[in-house]
Amino acid sequence: MIRPSTGYLAFKLVYGWDCLLPIDFSLASWSIVDWEGKVHTHEDLILTRMRQLDEHNLTIVKAAEQLETSRRPNKEWFDTHPRLQTEGQQLKIGDLVLLHQTIGSGNHALSKKLQD
Repeated sequence: MIRPSTGYLAFKLVYGWDCLLPIDFSLASWSIVDWEGKVHTHEDLILTRMRQLDEHNLTIVKAAEQLETSRRPNKEWFDTHPRLQTEGQQLKIGDLVLLHQTIGSGNHALSKKLQD
């Protein structure tokens, strides 16, 4: 599924090419390239791979730009709607707060799973 935020499939961004489905092998499509007549030497193969890597890098840059563009409206909304406490709402002695104990937080032992 193409992600609206990037405009690309996650598989393509990770691996650099589109995912090949079984139907791609049975029907002639652009995903299956006939290498006969196109690559004769190691230099041709290296040049072809360089072009593929360049195209992949351009795809990553374009996806990053699209992701930034899609996140910009959310940033503007959060910038105009402050959700943090203002100075008039300082914490006072006796207020209830949440406490995160960082000591031992990396330990995920089963014996500590249900402790407070």
